[in-house]
Amino acid sequence: MARKIIALLLSLWGWAMLGLVFHYTYLYYSSPLNPSRDEYWEGVGLAWGVGLVTWIGLPTLMISFRNEFNRTFAILMHIPVVIAFIYLLWYWVPILPHSPTAPNSSPSAAPNLSLNSDPACIAFRSLSTSRFLGSVQRLGAGVAG
Repeated sequence: MARKIIALLLSLWGWAMLGLVFHYTYLYYSSPLNPSRDEYWEGVGLAWGVGLVTWIGLPTLMISFRNEFNRTFAILMHIPVVIAFIYLLWYWVPILPHSPTAPNSSPSAAPNLSLNSDPACIAFRSLSTSRFLGSVQRLGAGVAG
């Protein structure tokens, strides 16, 4: 009975962490011009880190004591683990729609720039980037020649 209570508590903890992960993901995508927007991804990462207790502990507990749990109970307890796995696939596989790791997945075309950026800073960034690329090309030509 104690193992079933532990499994139930781990499953509830997994649901709570999934709630935080989805909350911070929603905040990230709902406010594309927020200057502290990247902190929402940190919230997703922290919720994932704290949820590792469930993502690893619950399947380990269920496999170790599989004779004590009936099939329906085990399936119901694993729902947050399966949802977390699907979310992780969405995050890391750039083929899936709206994945953060997909090319051009950010809402703005230039993620380092905002609508409030100073034109002088934008010109300096593009100028320093072109100077760097030119020096790299000259260095490569000197090595090859």
